[in-house]
Amino acid sequence: MADPAAELDADQLTQVLVNLVNNAYAAMPDGGALTVTLRDDGPGSDRCSLSVSDTGIGIPAENIPKLYEPFFTTKKVGQGTGLGLAVTYGIVKMHRGDIKVTSNADPAKGATGTTFTVGLPRRRPEGLAEGLSAAAPAMGGVH
Repeated sequence: MADPAAELDADQLTQVLVNLVNNAYAAMPDGGALTVTLRDDGPGSDRCSLSVSDTGIGIPAENIPKLYEPFFTTKKVGQGTGLGLAVTYGIVKMHRGDIKVTSNADPAKGATGTTFTVGLPRRRPEGLAEGLSAAAPAMGGVH
């Protein structure tokens, strides 16, 4: 495997992971499996990926286009603000990455669950990648 290290702000990536793991946990009220995977995107790729998967209830197809909108939530009042995925999206984009979701909420179509995959540029040897905010090093360092 190639070096899957990415240029990122550690505190901000922690926020991304916390948001994705909290959502996965909330999607499994009766328990289930949570899997976090780090991998490179294959030979010759300049990207690596981080995936958070759950075996929860899944996301209905009609909600997927709204996931990254601020204040969109399906949680009851007082259980969520609808900002977690909007913040996650912003952090990923600031790091020149992308975020994708696959989900099944219909047990008739197979196992339910959701996977969020965050793609990030692989670390460059010359240091901080172009496009990262100049404030990023002051917010926790680049790792």
